[in-house]
Amino acid sequence: MSKEKSAPGAALGWLSSLKLTLVLFFALAAASVVGTLLPQEISLPELREHFGPATASLINFLALNNLYHSMWFRILLLLLCTNLVACTIERLPKTIRLIRRSQDPFDSQKLSRFGMSSSIAAALPLEQTQSVVESAVCETFGRMCRIESARVGGLGPLCAVSETGRWSTLMVYAVHLSVLIVLVGAMAGSFLGFKGAMNLTEGETSDKVMLAGAESVTELPFEVRCDKF
Repeated sequence: MSKEKSAPGAALGWLSSLKLTLVLFFALAAASVVGTLLPQEISLPELREHFGPATASLINFLALNNLYHSMWFRILLLLLCTNLVACTIERLPKTIRLIRRSQDPFDSQKLSRFGMSSSIAAALPLEQTQSVVESAVCETFGRMCRIESARVGGLGPLCAVSETGRWSTLMVYAVHLSVLIVLVGAMAGSFLGFKGAMNLTEGETSDKVMLAGAESVTELPFEVRCDKF
């Protein structure tokens, strides 16, 4: 009998799913294509002039002429941010446990089943063999994590362990963070950004911008001066 997940667990599982990530990525990519091909921040009369009344009404209803400031585009960005955060919350503890894991007990039969396993006979004494193996392993993989030697009548097995790249498992979360920074910047631009025009003659100073697609003027917190044109 399968154990049913609780409502929060099911919600976290859905928000952190790879399927949701792919759907959101493709949706944002398609929206970006539309936003690139279709002129942005143009008024409804201009849309009717270019596309006709019916198509213009549809474009205006879907906010495709102001796509990057539309509510549905912001929702897609917010969902993708939530998806990345949920994915990190769900998988980061497992990654930390993987990094902190201790070495498994050594088993010669288990090692012999590895694809990169090989057996080499050495005629050198145990101490010299240990030194050669330790030097070779450290040169190839880095610092020796553990080396054990058990002698039986002057001879015995030599066990050497070295590992590299364990912390590389955290790099995926660095990618998550970088994508989140880009998405937060996109959301900030969607909420706070605007497109407009300012007409200045040579020597003129102004802090007023005529907003594109709207018959309104906004004041900037600074002034722009045209020294030479």
